[in-house]
Amino acid sequence: MKNMKLKYDEKGSAIISFVIVFPVVLLITLGVMQIALLFTAKQLINYAAFTSNRTGIVWINFDNVNYDIVFDKIKKSACIVLASISPAVNEPITNSEIDSNSLDLYRNGLSENFYERYEMAKKLTTIKIIDPTTNSSPEIPFITSKDIQVEVTYQCPLIIPLVNFIISKSYQLLNNNTIINCNENIPKLRLPISAKCTLQVEGEINYKKD
Repeated sequence: MKNMKLKYDEKGSAIISFVIVFPVVLLITLGVMQIALLFTAKQLINYAAFTSNRTGIVWINFDNVNYDIVFDKIKKSACIVLASISPAVNEPITNSEIDSNSLDLYRNGLSENFYERYEMAKKLTTIKIIDPTTNSSPEIPFITSKDIQVEVTYQCPLIIPLVNFIISKSYQLLNNNTIINCNENIPKLRLPISAKCTLQVEGEINYKKD
């Protein structure tokens, strides 16, 4: 009696394997891309915290400068840095609050829609000035300490499809909160990223509040 060898038809097995593996590989690839963008954003947010704090310790030593002016300068400095990773607002900006002369050094590196990106960065960025001695954010933060700590929080837009929804919803579940959309045409899927920087004010503090 001849030995009978069973023959299996392997037609279509490659397609089945591809269908099973491809979604997993695609998700991992998209996840790596989004995480790389978040790491880049984190580096810029760290730099934004430094530049905004540097602006604060410079402007606080000007005579007759009040808190509102210092805070405005600090936020502008952070938003200029974060404009490079912010999407542009829909409407064109014809009259920006930024003095174009102050950007002459960066003129060659600015995109055509820089001012539109800057306006979006303003909507996505929040600034908190902290008194390092008390670790709080008082109304007048520069009185009790010569150190200034600035915390920059940027609502980083998640732009990679599929994983942006997963990351955003996972953050909300883990932190038991909801990312509020302020109805300002800002991206709905975002991840808050914060950075702090502490610098010391040189010289005597000349400061007043209206």
